[in-house]
Amino acid sequence: MNARPGRYQRRLLVLLSSAGFFATYDASVLALLLPNIQSAFGVGEATLGLVRIPIELGLVAALFLARLADRVGRRPLLLWSIMGYTAATVLTAVSWDIWSFAAFQFAARVFVGSELAVAVTMVVEELPTGRRARGLGLLLAVEALGTIAVALLLAAGLQETGLEWRAFFLAGVAPLLVLAVCRRSIRETERFNATPSAAKSARSSLLAPWHHPTRSTLVAVGLVYLLRSVPLYGAVAWWAYFAQRERGFSETDVGLTVLTAYGLGCAGYYVCGRLMERVGRRATALLYLPVAIASTIALFQVRSPVVGFVALFLAVATGLGLQPVLSAFATEPFPTDIRAQAAAWARNGFEIAGLVLGPALVGVLGDHVSGPVGSVGDAASLLALVALPALYVVWRHLPETRGRELVDVSVPSSRPNGDASPWRMRAAAVAAVTVLAGTFALLVAGRSALRPEGRAERWLEAVADTGRPGAQADARARADAIGDLEVAAPLRAWGPDRRGYFASLEVGRSRRAGAEVAVPFGVRRDHHFQSGVVVLRQEGGTWRIVALGPRRPAPEDRVPSEGGPVPGGAAASAWVASAAVTGLVALACALGLWRHTTR
Repeated sequence: MNARPGRYQRRLLVLLSSAGFFATYDASVLALLLPNIQSAFGVGEATLGLVRIPIELGLVAALFLARLADRVGRRPLLLWSIMGYTAATVLTAVSWDIWSFAAFQFAARVFVGSELAVAVTMVVEELPTGRRARGLGLLLAVEALGTIAVALLLAAGLQETGLEWRAFFLAGVAPLLVLAVCRRSIRETERFNATPSAAKSARSSLLAPWHHPTRSTLVAVGLVYLLRSVPLYGAVAWWAYFAQRERGFSETDVGLTVLTAYGLGCAGYYVCGRLMERVGRRATALLYLPVAIASTIALFQVRSPVVGFVALFLAVATGLGLQPVLSAFATEPFPTDIRAQAAAWARNGFEIAGLVLGPALVGVLGDHVSGPVGSVGDAASLLALVALPALYVVWRHLPETRGRELVDVSVPSSRPNGDASPWRMRAAAVAAVTVLAGTFALLVAGRSALRPEGRAERWLEAVADTGRPGAQADARARADAIGDLEVAAPLRAWGPDRRGYFASLEVGRSRRAGAEVAVPFGVRRDHHFQSGVVVLRQEGGTWRIVALGPRRPAPEDRVPSEGGPVPGGAAASAWVASAAVTGLVALACALGLWRHTTR
C-alpha cells in the first residue's frame, strides 16, 4: 500500500496530538486543583474519590462512539468528537455542584476518549512500519504537555482570578475551535478506504474483537492495561492533594514540581518509542513496568523533596511513558476492519476500568476521617502492588510485533467450543470474588476508624470556607457540626480572604493529652504561615473540637512539612493484605490465560 507523503504524515501527527493533550489537560485540572474543587463544593475525600466513577465512566461510554470509526470512517468521528468535547468543556465551567460537574465531565470524557482512540488508530495505519513506534511515542508524549500546561497556568496564578478553577476549563475553548477548523484538512486513511464494504459491515459488531482468534490477544492486552491503570491513575489523581495535605506543599510548589517533572518526563515517551524499534515491544514493557511500580511507591513514602522529585520524574517517564508500547499492543496485532474497536476496548474498556477504580479506591481507602488506610499516600502505595501481575502477562501472553507489517486481512469470527477448561474459569472467578470481598471488608472496617486528624482537618476546611463568597452558611454549619466555630476565633481574626481564611492546610499526628487528643496543624494565607494545635474530645463515638491553642516546642507537635510525624496511616497488616490480593490477581491472570499463550 502506497504511503502518503512525509509532509502530510508530519502534519497529521501535529493535528492528532491534540487529542492526548486535551485528554490529559482535563484530568490534570481535576488532579492539580482538587483541593480548590473540594472547597468550592464542600465535600470530603471519599466523595471526591467516588465522584470520579461517573466522570471516568465517560471514557467507557466512549467505546460505543469510537467503534463507529470501523464503520463510518476515522475522519468523520475525529471531526465530530472535537466539537462535542468543546461544548462539554464550556458547560463544566458553569457547574453549580459536584454532581453537575461530574455530569459535564462525563460528557467531555466521552468525546475526548473516542477522539484519542481514533487518533492512535490513524497513526498506526498511516505511518510506515519502521516509523510506527516513533510516531506513537511522539503522539502520546503530548499527553504530558497537557499536565504541563495546567501546571504553567497554576504557577501563573490563574486560580487566583475571580473564576478560580473554572478559568482553566474556559482557557482551552479558543484553541479547540481553531483546531476544529484545521482538522478539516485530514484525509481518511488509505487502509480504511481499501477495506471492502462487506467486511466493514460484517465486523461492525461491538463484540467483533472478542471473536476467535483475536479474543486471547485482546484479553491479554486488556489485563495489562487494567493492572497498570488502577495504581497509575490512582497516583496521578491524588498526588497533588497528597503533596498539599500530607506533605505541606503550597499550590505554587505543586505547580512548579509538576511542571519540571513532567517536562523532563516527556522524554520517557520518546525513549519508549525508540526502544520499541530497537529491542521490541515486550522487552520495553518489561523494562518500564518495574521502574514505574517502584517509583510510584517511593513517591508516596519518601520525605525528602529531592528524592520525591526524582520519584515523580521516573513515575511520569515510565508509568505514563509506557503508553506508546501499550498502544502498539492494542492495535498492531489486529486486522484493519476491527483495529479501532480493539483499541477502543483496550483503552476505553480495560484501561478506563482502572481509571475509575484507582482514584475511587485511593479516596475511599485513604479518607482522613473514616478510611481503613487513613492516608492518601499509603493507599496509593498499596495499590501500586496491583501492577506486578502485569509483568507475567507481558512475558507470557503478549505477541511481539516489532518489524511486522500490519495484518490487513479479516479473520474468521467463529467461536470454538471448550476453549477454556471449566475448572480454570471457576478458579479465576473464585479469585476475583475473593478480591472483591476483601475490598468490601476493608471499606466496612473503615467506618469504625474515625480519626481525630481527619476530623480536625475537616473542621479547619470549614473554617476556611466561611470566608468564601456565597458559601458562608454551609461552611458555618459544617464547622459547628464538628466543633464550635467560636473556637476558631484566633484564625478568624487573621482576616478574611476571597478564597477563605487560608489557602492551604496540613495536620500532623495526633497525641494523647489526658482525656483529650491534640492534633498539630499549620495553615497558610498568602505567604504567611500560622500553626497551633486543635484539641478534640470523643463524644458519642465521634471526635469533637473543644479548643484551639499554641503548640509546645516539641518535635511531635510539628506538622509534616516541618519534619514532624505524618498522620497515622496504613497498618502493617494492610501491606500483607495487599500482597495477598496481588497474589490472587496474578493467579486469576495465570488461570484465565493458561490456554491462550500467544508467544
